[in-house]
Amino acid sequence: MFAALGRESVNALNVSYGNYRKTITRVRPQAEVYLDQALPARDNTSSLYIPERLKSVRSLERGIGAFRQSRERIFYHQALMLEDYTDDYIYDGEIGNPIPTYQSLSDAQLRGYFGWRTLTRNGTVMRAPLAYGRLYAFELIALIGAKDAEDAFCTLSSFAKAWGSYDQKLKKLISQWLVDMTVYYRLDPSLLKDNAIYKTDKAVSILLDPQDHSDEVTGRAVFFLSDIDSAAVSSFGRKDRELLYTSLGRLSAKMGEYYSARRKVSFLEDYGIREVNRPVSLFAWAVFDERTSDECFDVKLNDVRSYHCERGRWSVRGFAKAGENISFRLLTETVCRVICEDNGPDTASCADRLCMTGTGFHTKWVLNIVRKTVRECRSAIERSEGRRVRIDMSQLDRIREDSVITMNRLLTDDDK
Repeated sequence: MFAALGRESVNALNVSYGNYRKTITRVRPQAEVYLDQALPARDNTSSLYIPERLKSVRSLERGIGAFRQSRERIFYHQALMLEDYTDDYIYDGEIGNPIPTYQSLSDAQLRGYFGWRTLTRNGTVMRAPLAYGRLYAFELIALIGAKDAEDAFCTLSSFAKAWGSYDQKLKKLISQWLVDMTVYYRLDPSLLKDNAIYKTDKAVSILLDPQDHSDEVTGRAVFFLSDIDSAAVSSFGRKDRELLYTSLGRLSAKMGEYYSARRKVSFLEDYGIREVNRPVSLFAWAVFDERTSDECFDVKLNDVRSYHCERGRWSVRGFAKAGENISFRLLTETVCRVICEDNGPDTASCADRLCMTGTGFHTKWVLNIVRKTVRECRSAIERSEGRRVRIDMSQLDRIREDSVITMNRLLTDDDK
C-alpha cells in the first residue's frame, strides 16, 4: 500500500484507497551532522607478553581466597611476591585511579609500572602516570624493597622530593605518612627534622613557652607559622631581617599577655593553633595492611605531640593548625608594613618582597601595639650595634707585621 519514493530529507508516499489516489510528501527534520572523532586510547593487550610471574600473582586476585581477604592484604602479598621483579616495558597512557593497587591495573599498566619502578630504584625518576608514584609509596610504607623501616623512611623521603613537582597532593600525603611511619615502626623522631609537620610542632612548642627563648627565635617560629616562603626574605638586609624576627617574637609575647588578661581564648587558639585529643587513622588515603595486636603503648613524637595505641586503635594528642586561618600571615604583613613605613617612602616595599597581599591587620589596637613594638626593637638593635666590635680585615697584615716586630723586641739574648 505504501512505497517510499524519496530519500534523506524528503519522504514521498503513494496512498491508494479504491479509485482514490493521492501523493503525500513529508519533509523530515534536518538530520544531525556527525564529525570524525579519535577513539580513546586502549591497551593493546592482545599481543602483549605477560610473564609467568605476573600471571601467578594475578591468581591471588581470584578464587574463594580472594573474597575472604581485604584488598590491602592481597596487595601486601602480591607486593612481597614482586619485591625484586624488574621489567623494561614502558606504558605511556593515563591511569585515573587515585588509590591504585596491582589488581586495579591492566596487564599493560602493571608491566609499565614495574618498568618505571626499575628505573626509579636505579636513580632515574621519570614522569609517569600519577598512580605509579602512589603505588611506589604504598610499597615503601609496607617496607617493600627496603632493608628495614629506617631505610624505607629515607627512600620515601627522597622520592617525595624528586616526585613532588609532578604530584603536589602526594607530596603532602607523604609528609603525613612519614610521621605515621615514625610512630608505627617506632623510629627515631630526629628523622623528621626536615618534615613540615614536625617543624610546625617545634614552632608551636616555642610559642607555648616564649620566655624560654630569645625574641628572634620566637619570631622565627611566628614567621614559619605564617606560611610565607623563607626565600622571600633572603634579599632583606641583615638589620631588616633581625628587626622583623625580633619584632614578631616580642609582639607574640605581648599578644599572649593581652589575650590572657582580656580574652576567654588564648592567643594561639584565636590564631588557629588548637589542642586536640582525638582518634586517628595511620596512613590515611594509603593502601596499607595494618596488623593489629593486643598491645597498649604510647609513642612520644616531640614535646607537643604523642600517640597512644589501644589494641590497634590509635589516638593523637597534640596541636593542630587550622588550614584556613591566616592570622599569623596577617600579623607578619602588619609588622612588615610598619617597618617599611618607618624606613621611609624611598624604601622598597617589604610587602612586595614577601609576595604578600599588602593588607595585614587594620584593627586600631593591633596597629598600635605593632608600631610600639617595632620601634622598641629598632632602638634596642641600634643600641647593640653601637656596642658591637667591628674588625677591619684589610688591616690584618699590618697587625701581624707589627706583632712580629714587638715580639722580636721583647726577646732577650737567652730567649734567642
